[in-house]
Parts: sequence; structure tokens; C-alpha cells
Amino acid sequence: MNKKINFIGWQNHDNLGDEAIYYVDQKLFPKYNLVSSNDRLISNITLFGGGTLLPHWPYICPINKYNYAFGVGVQDIRFIKNYKNCYIDLTKKSNFRYLMVRGYISQKILKSWGIQSEVIGDPVLSLEPNQYHSNPDSKRIMINLAFYNDKVWGDNETNIYIQMKNFCEYLKTNGYNPIIIPFWKKDELIINRFANDLGLEVFKDWLDIEKTLNFIATGNALVGLKLHSLVFSAAAYVPFISIEYNPKCFDFSNSVGFDSYNIPTDKLTADKLIMLFNNLIKNRNMMKNQLEEKVSYFRLKQKEAVAKITQDIESLNYKDYEYLSGLYYISKDFIIKRSYQISSLINMTSS
Repeated sequence: MNKKINFIGWQNHDNLGDEAIYYVDQKLFPKYNLVSSNDRLISNITLFGGGTLLPHWPYICPINKYNYAFGVGVQDIRFIKNYKNCYIDLTKKSNFRYLMVRGYISQKILKSWGIQSEVIGDPVLSLEPNQYHSNPDSKRIMINLAFYNDKVWGDNETNIYIQMKNFCEYLKTNGYNPIIIPFWKKDELIINRFANDLGLEVFKDWLDIEKTLNFIATGNALVGLKLHSLVFSAAAYVPFISIEYNPKCFDFSNSVGFDSYNIPTDKLTADKLIMLFNNLIKNRNMMKNQLEEKVSYFRLKQKEAVAKITQDIESLNYKDYEYLSGLYYISKDFIIKRSYQISSLINMTSS
């Protein structure tokens, strides 16, 4: 029977990116049963499996005896709701046996906190479509929209909506076929309204990971807000433009050499986006080749990372916890975090 490993992530929220992370990690680690468990310990081994989990998730989840991070992102602390100073200390106390991150910006942030890491790319890059399409004359332009209650650069999602609407109108006028691809259930209502306003098609099978990847592979380019819309596009070797609502989008774009095709939402205008889009189409073959090179590199790095983590896990004294036998580490975790809370209150009172 496969060993059970605690899997830290954000599954079961109808968010395609997070579902894809779990899906691909289970394929990459077939020897283990990855049990999604953010609030209890299934065994004495935990895999932080991807997504922007540091530095705050070690505070949210129980700290285990043996911890691994596989292709995680590190969040700019300006984008963490109710940020606590103990997050960085708890990340250090997690004592990751291997800490492998999504991109070079994540690595740089960790280094500034005195934490070493290795860049292996986003885990979803290991997904492959049934067929890579290389037709530069395709008129399909994949569009991903997402809405975050103004938690974006510039705090103005109304402007994003207007500028993207103007951009899609430009695409239609110039013979392109923009198709909207949702990545989160919560976005569907506004996406459908956006599509109805412009008479655009919405891809309906977006909750199916393989179908979505295969459909994106048929496009000429993708323009998206959701981070994993960009990762899916890269995995399909389809050049993309990142609408950076959050620094993590730039971290990924930079990791695959697309930092020049990234617009922060507070600087977004239809004119800038049109200019960048035309530049991307002009240089499409070069950028597609660059994607192939970067993605292939990260796929190899991830295979090597899986081998290292697997070898290390097999060397451990594995314990399959029943509920009570895991209480030691949960209790220890509770004491550590409560001590930080008390310390913070004392510091606030004395200042």
C-alpha cells in the first residue's frame, strides 16, 4: 500500500490552477498517496505541493516532523492579508528538507530572509498537451479574466474590465477570435457578462484539466490574469502576456523569460496591451522557441527533484498516523504558534 503523505494546497475550491497542481504532483509522485490535509496530520511527512504558500502557510498548517516544498511560490508580504511578523520565523522553523520554489523572485525573497532554496519552476509545467500546435496563422487568442475584489495593483478592477473589453474589441476588428477561458468558478458570472457584452465565446470545459490544456494548445497566444492560465499556456508552448495583478505573476513570467510581456494592472491600458500583443505576434516564433527551451529545462529539473525527494523519503522512519498518534506534532505546533501570538501582544503593549 502506498505511503500516505500530507499534501498542503488549496484543493476543492473550483480553482483550476490549484486542482492542476495536485493532479500533476500525484502523477509525479506515484509511489505515494498525497492526502490533501491542511489542518491535521496524516503521517509524519508533509509536501507543500505548489502554489503561493510561503511564508504564511506554515502558520496556517501544522508543522510536521519532515517537510518538503515542491515548486512553491513566495508571496510579497504586501499581498498577504493580515500579515504577521512570525510568518518568516515559522517558515524557518519548518526545517524543509528540500525547499524548491517556482521562480527566481521567490528564491531572492527567501534569500533575503536567510533561507536557501532551489528553483524548479511551477509544477504544472510538467503537464503536456496531447499535441503541440505550431500554426502561427491561428486566429484564436485565449483570454483569461479574473476578479479579486480590488486586491490588485492599483486597486481598480473596473479599469481592468474596461481596458480588456477595448482590447478584445481590437482583436475582433482585426480578424482575431478571442475566446474566454475561466480558471475559477467565482469568476464565471462576471466573465459571462463580459462575453455577452462583446459576443465572445466562453470555453465551457475549463474544469477539465486535460481538455483545457489541449484547447489552449490550439491558440496563437494567451492574455491572462490568473497565474495558472499563464502556466498552462507555457506548458502548451503558447506565447502569453501576463496581466500582473499580483507580484507572483511576474515571478512566473520572469522564470520562463517573459518578463517583457508583463503589464502590472495599475499600468494597464488597451493601447499598451495592443502594442505588446502586436510585438508578441511579430516575435512569436522566437518566443515560442524560448518557451520550449525554458519549459523543457524545468521539466527536467522537476524529474530530478522528484528523484531526490523520493530517495530522501525512503530513508526516513515513516509513520502512518492515526488521529491520536499525530497529536504530538499538532500540540507542539499549537504551542509554537501561541507563543508567537503572546510575544506579539507583549511587543504591541510595550511599544
